[in-house]
Amino acid sequence: MRQFAWIFVLFLFTAPACTLVKKPAPPPPPPPSPVDLYERADGETLLDFTASLARVTPTRRLEECERLLEMQKSKPGIGIQLHLFLAQVLLKNCGDISKTMEGIKARRTEISDERARGLFDFIEQILSRLDREMDQRKSLERQLRVTNQRVQSTSRQMKTRESEIKSLQDKIDALKSIEQNLGGSQDGN
Repeated sequence: MRQFAWIFVLFLFTAPACTLVKKPAPPPPPPPSPVDLYERADGETLLDFTASLARVTPTRRLEECERLLEMQKSKPGIGIQLHLFLAQVLLKNCGDISKTMEGIKARRTEISDERARGLFDFIEQILSRLDREMDQRKSLERQLRVTNQRVQSTSRQMKTRESEIKSLQDKIDALKSIEQNLGGSQDGN
């Protein structure tokens, strides 16, 4: 009976310890590759991408853009186009943003995530406003150039007229002088 008591006590102490030993958890799945992330067109992924672009240097942004341009040639999916579009918003020398926008507009129905669609629409409206402002600025610069040319032309004309007036005044003064000389010589005769 004593043996049974010892076994029972041993069982009481070891049973809880057995429950503390857990089976090892399976390893986490590997993180998605950048290519897989670029193929995704959901709002969260796109916002994460814009945040990462904002944190890197302009040189790194350009490298990322060039990578996206290459990826677009081999896998022209809507996700890659959206990522490329976001990179092009920040960079000048990153392909043709208007072509990318047109490509996205043509495939807009493939953007299933409402937030991603809203983000694209929002940025498109900003770019449209900037285009209008740029056109207005160019128009104002043209008007300013034309006005400056007119002012310069008017200034040249005024200088020419002033010169002509001075020349005429000199001739009038010379004629008055001749008249006085002639008038003075007639009185002396």
